[in-house]
Amino acid sequence: SPTSSGPRARVIVTPVNPEDIPALAACELLAVSGAFPPALPFAHLANPFRAPLARAGVPPRLWPDFAPTVRRRRQQLRDGALMFKAVLTDASGEEHVVGMAKMLPPRSVVQSARRGRKWKERVLGDYVYPAVDSMRGRMWQEADGTNHEFMKAFRTAQIKTCDEFLGETEYFYLKKLFVHPSFQQRGAGSALLAHCAEIADAASVPLVLEASPAGTALYAAHGFSTLTTIGVLYRG
Repeated sequence: SPTSSGPRARVIVTPVNPEDIPALAACELLAVSGAFPPALPFAHLANPFRAPLARAGVPPRLWPDFAPTVRRRRQQLRDGALMFKAVLTDASGEEHVVGMAKMLPPRSVVQSARRGRKWKERVLGDYVYPAVDSMRGRMWQEADGTNHEFMKAFRTAQIKTCDEFLGETEYFYLKKLFVHPSFQQRGAGSALLAHCAEIADAASVPLVLEASPAGTALYAAHGFSTLTTIGVLYRG
């Protein structure tokens, strides 16, 4: 059952490779579909088609936003996002890739990495890849079923809140953390979060994230405190 939970199992966290992304994208779409607990407040607004497809048993690889999600994650990995997967070993010894965390490094780290690139990497990274990705994005925007108007309002609120409360502060940004519905409450989410926190602690840089009401308890248990609440003004 997609909503079942089981005993805690051995979980290891390793970097995401490009070949992992299709399977992780399918896992992500199910996890944030809004069809299974925990409740996600904006799922029905951002991607209204996901929950019905998930409840009907349609594989995520057949959903309209599967290919765009794969494309975006590959682009983000290429652009320097820190992406980690959780691999869970069950009682029978079988391994399952069950979740992912995506963390953005501080701005100074990104800028330093860009300055260290060779001229060919700069041309590809700054001009060629963004142009191709922009064209693909426009092609998919009307076809993937996402409520882009709502997502624009949500991202605007995110940026405004970060600017107001963090300003020029250097920080790691935990942009995404999800676990497949069939493997939740078995330690994968905690393992991913602890791994990201260790990286930030080692660099003596704060780790910032946005939590849904359902995720607040997990983050509080790992020492996070609430800075503010993000409000989204949307008239759909």
